[in-house]
Amino acid sequence: MEQLPNDYLSSENELEISQETSGYLIETSKWAKFIAITFYIGSALGILFFLTYGAYVFNRLSGYRRSGGEEMTIAIVAVLVVAAVVAVTYYFLLSFANKMRVGIETENIEQVNAGLNSLKVHFIIVGILLMLGLLASLFSLSNNF
Repeated sequence: MEQLPNDYLSSENELEISQETSGYLIETSKWAKFIAITFYIGSALGILFFLTYGAYVFNRLSGYRRSGGEEMTIAIVAVLVVAAVVAVTYYFLLSFANKMRVGIETENIEQVNAGLNSLKVHFIIVGILLMLGLLASLFSLSNNF
């Protein structure tokens, strides 16, 4: 296998972003911003719904039995944890969108690199969450047998 030199973007082999590529990156940043803002709005509406109707739905699902409030407290904590994870995850996607747009418009490679780093962190978090979800599903399936 061929070894790449440590500095494969040296001055004689410098990476340049073409007009077409910068257009793709700007368009990608617009979609990323749309997705991040949509998730923020959806999370806010979900929290608002939970605060408004959460007790009613929780009592309906539990068969109108009165509990000591422990289950509702656990549900509130779970909703807040999910909201925090969504906020952090999509903060990095929004950060990518903003930094990439500014980096391309000002031709600032440091901003472009910072934007790509934010996108990397976003995908790492999403990947970890997907693996945890898959493990939870497999664990749930194994308990059904």
